[in-house]
Amino acid sequence: MRYVPLRERMGVFFNEPEYWALDMRKALCFSHFIRGLGGLFGGGETLYLESVTPHPRVEAYLRERAAPHPTRLALGSSWPRPRTFHMALEPQALEGLFLLAQRHPIGDLCERLHVYRGNRVLLDGHDLLDMRCKISLQVEEGAVRKFCRKLDSRYRKETGPAPGGEVPHT
Repeated sequence: MRYVPLRERMGVFFNEPEYWALDMRKALCFSHFIRGLGGLFGGGETLYLESVTPHPRVEAYLRERAAPHPTRLALGSSWPRPRTFHMALEPQALEGLFLLAQRHPIGDLCERLHVYRGNRVLLDGHDLLDMRCKISLQVEEGAVRKFCRKLDSRYRKETGPAPGGEVPHT
């Protein structure tokens, strides 16, 4: 296993000054998080998964459904080198991934998960293993509320680093 050089780790990342912060520590099952993504986004988005050790069935499933023109996202890990997968956020593809998530633990699917449209990351699942994620305010609060209700999770609006990674001074 080799580390990933900086030039290969660079790419698009979540860069929102305000966002919905989700706390999913009470969520019962990661599979329902996967299934709920379809109702959270309107269409035209891509699901990005990053994993060092994906289960072979999961890897095969994601490779068979690879998005045709993926955006390069910033890697969340430099060592060991993760595998990355881009899948169109379509109902049938999500349903198949939901079924896999019911049979496999989260670590068999991914360590990180993002949803993006074009060059904009709308969901940052960089801390997914800690059962937390960030969602762009471009996603309507009603959709976030419904998503959280189904997962028995909480959300709130938070302020984070300003575009460019600087923390705003108040």
